[in-house]
Amino acid sequence: IKYYSSDRLAQLMGNGLLTFIDEKTQYGDFFRKDELITYSNLSDLNEKINKYKKDDKTRKQIAKNGQTKYLKYFNSTLVARFIIDKSFQINKKNKRLRIAVLNSLPNEIRSDLQMKERSTGFDTPVYKLKELAKQYNIDIDE
Repeated sequence: IKYYSSDRLAQLMGNGLLTFIDEKTQYGDFFRKDELITYSNLSDLNEKINKYKKDDKTRKQIAKNGQTKYLKYFNSTLVARFIIDKSFQINKKNKRLRIAVLNSLPNEIRSDLQMKERSTGFDTPVYKLKELAKQYNIDIDE
């Protein structure tokens, strides 16, 4: 199945293990050959397992490359941000609202919000930004 995934892929790659996946998934669209091993059939898989079993250096390097790439694009903060953005329909308009409000807040309030955002990894919710805009008489276009 094209682009099929499971939590096993995340566990394997996220933990830095050399990962083999059927080329039918087309993960080659996302990962280079030095990040993930694809195979075409059981015979090909068997050959590749035996090849990398004997080559510690290459096996470890491909596993490390795969882990680095996987964590860069599929880490839990990015996935959580995507789910939250989709769930609460956060879009470019809301991001512009965030910038407008933050830039107009008193420095102390803005610094506190930004510190909280950095510590949680999430932006201030839109409803809170609107409350702050009202509280500090910030004109926002809605």
